[in-house]
Amino acid sequence: TPSLETSLKRLIDDIVAHFGLESGDGSAGKAEKPVLELADLRSRFVDVIHDAGQRGDLLIVCDGFETLPSVSLQGEPKDDDLRSWIPTSLPDGVKLVYSWRRPPQFFGRRGLRVIDVDGEMTPADRLDYIRQVLASVGKSLTPQQLNKITASDLTLQPLYLKVLLHEMQSFGSFETIDLHLDRLLAQEDTVGLYQILLERLEKSLLPLLQGNAASGFDSKVNVLGATLGLISFVPKLGVSEHEILQMTKIPQVIWSSLFSQIEDHLAVSGSLLTPGNEDFTTAIASKFLDASEQTRQSCRRKLLEFFDDPTNNRKFEAVPRILLHQNDLPGLSQFLSTLPNFAAMTKTPVLKQELVHYWKLSQSTAQSGIFVDRLLVEFQKEVMTVDPNTPTVSEKLDVLHRAGKFFRTMSLYDLSAKILDVAVFYRRKRLERDTSDKTLLLELATAINALGYAYRLGGKYSNSLPLYLESLQIRKTYLPPSQKLASSINSLAILYRLMGRYKDAEPLYRSALSMRRYLLGAVHKDVAQSLNSVGCLKQDMGENREAESLLKEALEQRLVLFGSLHSDVAMSYNNLASLYVSMSRYNEALPLYEKALDIYTTIYGEYHAGTAQTLNNIAGVKQEMGLYDEAAEMYENALDVRTMVLGRLHPETASTINDIAALCLLRKDFEEAESKYREAMEIRLQVLGAAHPDYAQSLNNLATLLRQVGRLDEALDLFNEAAKTCSIVFGDNHPEVAQATRGAASVLQLQGNALSAVPLYNRALEIFIGTYGEMHAETAVILNDLGTLFAATQNWKRAAEHLERALVIHNAILSGGNNPEAAQILRNLGTVWEELHQ
Repeated sequence: TPSLETSLKRLIDDIVAHFGLESGDGSAGKAEKPVLELADLRSRFVDVIHDAGQRGDLLIVCDGFETLPSVSLQGEPKDDDLRSWIPTSLPDGVKLVYSWRRPPQFFGRRGLRVIDVDGEMTPADRLDYIRQVLASVGKSLTPQQLNKITASDLTLQPLYLKVLLHEMQSFGSFETIDLHLDRLLAQEDTVGLYQILLERLEKSLLPLLQGNAASGFDSKVNVLGATLGLISFVPKLGVSEHEILQMTKIPQVIWSSLFSQIEDHLAVSGSLLTPGNEDFTTAIASKFLDASEQTRQSCRRKLLEFFDDPTNNRKFEAVPRILLHQNDLPGLSQFLSTLPNFAAMTKTPVLKQELVHYWKLSQSTAQSGIFVDRLLVEFQKEVMTVDPNTPTVSEKLDVLHRAGKFFRTMSLYDLSAKILDVAVFYRRKRLERDTSDKTLLLELATAINALGYAYRLGGKYSNSLPLYLESLQIRKTYLPPSQKLASSINSLAILYRLMGRYKDAEPLYRSALSMRRYLLGAVHKDVAQSLNSVGCLKQDMGENREAESLLKEALEQRLVLFGSLHSDVAMSYNNLASLYVSMSRYNEALPLYEKALDIYTTIYGEYHAGTAQTLNNIAGVKQEMGLYDEAAEMYENALDVRTMVLGRLHPETASTINDIAALCLLRKDFEEAESKYREAMEIRLQVLGAAHPDYAQSLNNLATLLRQVGRLDEALDLFNEAAKTCSIVFGDNHPEVAQATRGAASVLQLQGNALSAVPLYNRALEIFIGTYGEMHAETAVILNDLGTLFAATQNWKRAAEHLERALVIHNAILSGGNNPEAAQILRNLGTVWEELHQ
């Protein structure tokens, strides 16, 4: 396989199919994002084997583990890929066996049982083996010749001895056998022995090959080298005998002679032949491919000509690997962006997984944009004059739908929405003839939902909302209570929650919960997920008692369903702990976070994304408790894990660096805080680009720091840049724009420029009311800011108006005003009323 991701995906799919498990790619309770990233696949692999262990016995054998693509050819692991791939805890009935030529110390450090298999033979074993091998072909050696072989320490290695004896079997001259044996034993490694084998083959077979394969290769190409090169050119690709004969035009009788002499040194998987070991590959490359660029290019050209054929069923497996092996990224890019190739590779999960892998390596965002424009132009050209209800249009729409989902997987949400918008347009056209066609309406609902999801992931909630509403209405009309309908209701609830429209989200969450209970029973993992969602929503609404009850019920169900050692249980511990943190119940939150950490480290190991996130959470609690030294240590641990698992240049790594900066700010270490904020900002800029909300958050954070230390001009510039960035990403009327605008207003207020600050505060207020409505916490915050500003300018009447509105909102939405924000408003309002003699 071309990547560790593909290996894991295939293994996961096999286990899921065999045990009848849920796929996890969008089922209730799981993220809607397809499982494609390596970190996601690691977690998914562990979850799947735990689920499978409840259904029956499972044995997985990973033989030759060092040959996986994400492990170096030297046999040493890339720890960031390995650590989280190998589970540290398995349920009863599940066994994993890994074999490795040179097991690294890493296995032992993880507490895994390591069995050392001695690769060397005893002298007696070696002598018996030599005699048996030679006797099998009616040959023998003199005692002196046997002594020569056994005297060499190199022959303690089985592979070296095997190749040496193979050459002794094939040697026909009794008079010079001692010289030949001396030459063989003079080779310092198995590669040298293989070189002698290749020399012998070249001497005996090359004249026949050159004379009979003129149509297969250029006359100047070493046909033996090119033929062996086809087998070894791309690691683990493999070619069949039939494919070799088709490519080389070698007569069957000559190929049979060659095959009989190399068969013992090949590995056969199904009908595909590959070199049996790296030393044979190295010898072929050294003698033929590295020595002759013409032979190398001839192999490459022959493989591409053969596999890049519409009738070849291995085309999409082979061609990208050949191009990537030669580091031909332009060629790979061209192959993937050919529309029929792209359409074919998005059809099946495995090919789509490989397409994601190759696309990331060969296509820039700009190239992706050009491809999407070409895809849409070709689509519209093909369907413009055709009846929209023909099968051709239906097939083309399926391609668009797959393309939209693919670019969503690539996190290119604008491109995904651009494609899906066209797909929705043409699905509407298909309904013009019969607006009541149930099948077409449900297909339209799926397309609309996909477009709404792309907008939602891109943060364009106002674009997403009418689409989710329309999709849900169609499904409510034509579907009975079902998992799909419950999922659609849940998706709309998620959107409302993201928009801060909690009162709209709650009935939908509860409707999905009721439907799941009706369909699945009172205790089910999807019911537990709904309970968890409603609990988190209640926390957002400040209704903490009900939130606690719901989150505890979700936790209890998950403990019953999964036991104490499961990722969903860890999630529940994290969510309940988060609630307690928001209630300042730190002593109750901390042990829950620690339980979650124990689960993640037991299931996934120390180096895992869930472990890192929980370490980050624990650090946050320590920070809130004023235990800054302990918090700093935990943040550093989280940073180490994220750097190991995800790399330094990753958004989650940047998030932890950002949190460390916030801690430094609390400790009044302004210099270090600024350094860390800038480091996080640079990572986000490099990885995510300037037009991304995380980068805008970094601008906001740094601006807040600069405002605090009195560098007001710099702070104002950064707040303004953040507002512009958010406008580009989300549109002008998004809450993130309002937050940055509010920050700029606060700086102007500190500079004594109230006249300029007021319109900015009003603009932020307008956005919040437009997005959330009057009765929302963010609206109350801005009203409090404006009230404070008017009080500072002794405009007591206007100050009172804004503060009174803010207090009404808090009393209505946040547990009757029993929270710190309401207390602050009351203090401010008391001062203003005192000035007004009220």
